[in-house]
Amino acid sequence: MTVKSFKIFRVSFSKYEEDSDRAIGLVAAGKVGDALDILQSEGTMSKVNNAIASAYQALDENVKTGMENAQNAASVSTHATWINAAVTLFIVVLCALIGAMLTREIAPRIGRVMTALEHLAEKGSDGARPGIWNR
Repeated sequence: MTVKSFKIFRVSFSKYEEDSDRAIGLVAAGKVGDALDILQSEGTMSKVNNAIASAYQALDENVKTGMENAQNAASVSTHATWINAAVTLFIVVLCALIGAMLTREIAPRIGRVMTALEHLAEKGSDGARPGIWNR
């Protein structure tokens, strides 16, 4: 409820409440007929209708505000989802580039080590120990 709507509702309801309090006082004094006359009068019914109308107006304003807030939240969420997807895609591309660079640097070295190990294994296939044990 907005402040303005709440004030309108409070004023409307307090006008009805004054009549209701007077009627309660009349009932306590034994004047039930006069109390019914006050509560069923056109003026009191108008005050009740005004209070109800102001409550409905406040409800409509709350619904409108709630819908606007929900739409704003959905819009922000959509933007956040796109940003998240873009950052994730950037990270995947960055990982692929780093992987390609590492492969370009490391694969030739691994190939050279494998070749050296194969040569070393071929030299050692005659039964002799390769390297420092052959001295």
